[in-house]
Amino acid sequence: MDKYRLSETRALLDPSVFRKFVVAMAIAPSSVSARDRRDRAKLNEPTANQVIDLADASIARFKADLRLTPDQEKNWGPIQTVLHDMAKRRADRTLKLHDDRAAATQPSEAKDSKVEDGKAGGSRLDS
Repeated sequence: MDKYRLSETRALLDPSVFRKFVVAMAIAPSSVSARDRRDRAKLNEPTANQVIDLADASIARFKADLRLTPDQEKNWGPIQTVLHDMAKRRADRTLKLHDDRAAATQPSEAKDSKVEDGKAGGSRLDS
């Protein structure tokens, strides 16, 4: 080991340095901002295409479970289309709901920036 690394290792073993390190590591997770948490949550949300693909797989599994006869198979096309369209509408509604919730949390940030810019509206006691 070179001289620099040896002194660095000794410094880390010093109890006061070690305590500071432990405290810093304990505080670090709590300093994550709300925006970072929202960004991570957004990464975990499935996209509309993923939701629709899962629904299509479910529809295919449903069809296999039904064990349709050749006569029934002829009528399956419109049923599959309706089930797919329902899944698409549900995915669109879900994504819109998530977007609306995200937008509802952002106005407070927008209000803060307006106040800082001096654009905040006054009271309506002029009459």
